[in-house]
Amino acid sequence: MTGVIKLTASCAVLALALTSAGVAAEAEEAEGWDTSLAVGGNLTQGNSDTLGLNAALTTQRDYENMEYRFGLEGNYGENTTTAADGSDDTLKTTENAKLYANIKRKLGVPYLYSDNSILHDDLAGLDYRIIVGVGGGFYALDDASDKLGIEGGLAYIVEEFTSGDNDDGLSLRVAARHDHIFSKTAKCWASVEYIPRLADFGAYLLNAEIGTETVLNSRLNLRLVAQDRYDSEPPAGLDENDLAIIAALVFKP
Repeated sequence: MTGVIKLTASCAVLALALTSAGVAAEAEEAEGWDTSLAVGGNLTQGNSDTLGLNAALTTQRDYENMEYRFGLEGNYGENTTTAADGSDDTLKTTENAKLYANIKRKLGVPYLYSDNSILHDDLAGLDYRIIVGVGGGFYALDDASDKLGIEGGLAYIVEEFTSGDNDDGLSLRVAARHDHIFSKTAKCWASVEYIPRLADFGAYLLNAEIGTETVLNSRLNLRLVAQDRYDSEPPAGLDENDLAIIAALVFKP
């Protein structure tokens, strides 16, 4: 419970700080923000009952000199099997939530960035992982159909595990993100992020995502995303790799 309280408080503080910074940095009206709510789920019943839910709220805006991307996402899944004696055994398969914010200050082709996130992952034994990163990057591509940003910098990581272990330290951060627009009705994106500890390059995080989105009508899109999170030194007894495939309907305001 303590970890959840700390996570909630940290989310609120980070969101408030980043929102205030964005307002101060860009005194333009908020029209033109691309905001969406993606919701997906599955339910099966029979010899085994499965429940899967996922949701993601995102908003982003590309100004002339500033670029903002904010998001909050969560996933939950469980599987219940019925034994021959009629007893039920419920196994939680997914429970995580992530709040993130990426802000860029454009200097032409190069840019400065601040990349920040808070992650809670129950199955990975993680009460919370806070990452605060700063650095620089450049656009290898930046036109109407393609945007490819490559960046590098430093990240400070604070972790608390359900086992009671705490950890914090300074890391390097190298990342890239490519957004491609096929047409007015279809787009895709791919991103990868490598975060090794400065004190030990054998301890690192590797995050990757690839996704596609298709327009169904003026208010509704279909999104398919694959997310992979790799921790080279997870808590004892847990896997290094977490892979999620998410299909969702996306609602546009």
